[in-house]
This record gives sequence, structure tokens and C-alpha cells, in this order.
Amino acid sequence: MNAIVPPTMPTELEDLVTYRLMKLADTVRRAATQSYGARFGITTAELRLLAVISAHQPLAANEISRRTGLDKGWVSRSLASLLKRGLACRTPHPEDNRALLVSLMPAGRRLVKRITPFAAARQRRLLADLNEREVDRMLAVMQQHADLMSAPAEPGTN
Repeated sequence: MNAIVPPTMPTELEDLVTYRLMKLADTVRRAATQSYGARFGITTAELRLLAVISAHQPLAANEISRRTGLDKGWVSRSLASLLKRGLACRTPHPEDNRALLVSLMPAGRRLVKRITPFAAARQRRLLADLNEREVDRMLAVMQQHADLMSAPAEPGTN
């Protein structure tokens, strides 16, 4: 792989790509929080749960946590909200008496159907200047490097 190396290394933390990515992610997250909250009355954490449950139901809470990348506490609080509002339900796990499986209720499925075109339009605006190949490449490179950064560091490295 050909790496693009900047002519000089950043001298300020604000110039680091990781800092800039975190800042961009926060900007996108804040905008999403505002948009989805105002239009659908849900948080971004609840949106993530709805997306994963819709695609893979029924799921145990620990699997929802793994698939969303959210802390189990966030999943628990967000799931409680979805349950209280009748968007999701829990049923006993057929093989594990200690576990419950989460599925969407009809109201949850209807909400996902309402959200999907809105989310797709937001994504089109976000990626308007990129073609599909560029998007795929950008995501693949970012995932590859995220995987590298989350791997345990070798002794003597950062």
C-alpha cells in the first residue's frame, strides 16, 4: 500500500488527523442528534439500536452492544426508552433462560421505515462530492487503520 506521508509531521495536536477526525465525528453526531431528535424524537443511541435490531432481530442486549459499539449502560438506557415507548419488546431466549431477546414492535418497524429515507438523504448530502468507489475506499482505509489503532500496542511502541 502506498501511504501518503505529509511533508512535515504535525507540531500541534490540532493538526493531527485523529484530532480532526474526532472533531468531524462530533460535528456530524451533534447535527444528527439535533435532526433525529427534532424530527423523530429519538437520540442517536436509540437510532443505532433501531438500526441494528431492525437488521438482525431478535438480539440479546449484549449482542446489541457489540454490534452498535455502545457501552452496555448506554444500550440499557436506550433500550429502556424504546421498550417504554412501545417501539421494541423483549421475549425469552429459547435456549438460555437467563437471556431475553429484543425485537421491534410494529411501531418500531414503522419508525424505521420513516427514518430510512431521511437518513439516506442526509447521507447523500454528506457524500455529495464523492463517487461510490471513493466512499468505499475511504471507509475501507479508515476501518483498516481503526483496526490497527485498536490492536494492542507492541512493547516499546505507542
